[in-house]
Amino acid sequence: MRGERAAKTTHRASAAAQLEGWGRASEGIEIIQVRMEAGHPMALNSDTRLLARHGRAEEAFTVLRSHIGEPSLAVALGAVAAWRPRP
Repeated sequence: MRGERAAKTTHRASAAAQLEGWGRASEGIEIIQVRMEAGHPMALNSDTRLLARHGRAEEAFTVLRSHIGEPSLAVALGAVAAWRPRP
């Protein structure tokens, strides 16, 4: 069961990356947001990175604010900050 779950998770993550590669990042973001709503632990990091890479860093920071206190917040915050455009 656990292996099947990991395979499904990897498939969804790679589907989002594939969509991004095809210039369809908005659809990839939707896939990752569904994973995040379902409580997948790595989805927060994936979602916020994808948002930031596509000029939506402020939206990514808004998503992160709702996760204050969660262990994954620090990793995701660092990833978004790295992609945020510099003035």
